Amino acid sequence: MGKQQRTKSSKRKRRRKCVQHRLKFGNKHGGRRKGSGRKPKDGVKRVSHHGRADFDGSQPVHVNTKIEPGLPTLRNRRAYSVIRAALAVAKDRNGMRITHFSVQSNHLHLIVEADDRRALSQGVKALLRRIVAGLNRLWNRTGGMFVDRYHDHVLRTATEVRRAIAYVLFNRCCLLAPRLMAW
Repeated sequence: MGKQQRTKSSKRKRRRKCVQHRLKFGNKHGGRRKGSGRKPKDGVKRVSHHGRADFDGSQPVHVNTKIEPGLPTLRNRRAYSVIRAALAVAKDRNGMRITHFSVQSNHLHLIVEADDRRALSQGVKALLRRIVAGLNRLWNRTGGMFVDRYHDHVLRTATEVRRAIAYVLFNRCCLLAPRLMAW
């Protein structure tokens, strides 16, 4: 009888040892939490990586993009001619048409019309690749040159379109105004 009791108790003990326990992880690894994600290189937030707004082909879009700090200006004669040549090639390709543009010292402004979101994305990427290739050849360098993704704003009203075109075309004048007033 003693043997039988021993085997029953040993079987019970085995069952208790095989019970799976839950692991408590807390919030130390993985998942969405405050402060997670890749930090920007220079500590400045750039263009959001959330999905872009949808639009139909009847609305123009204001696109701007900025180059890395420390690069030469885009407004000198040779760099401007490279950018202008790239714009001339890309002005009506990939379902995207460039209607107005402005080249500033460290960024570009474009008013474009595109058939859809995909055409806009492919057209702008193709244009920026062509600009990077030309400027890298001009400046004897390699690698990327634009800081982040391009920023776009869909122009939904006629007033918004008028103001955006005025901003793009007269941007240089607005930047010079404070200096001229100081005289």
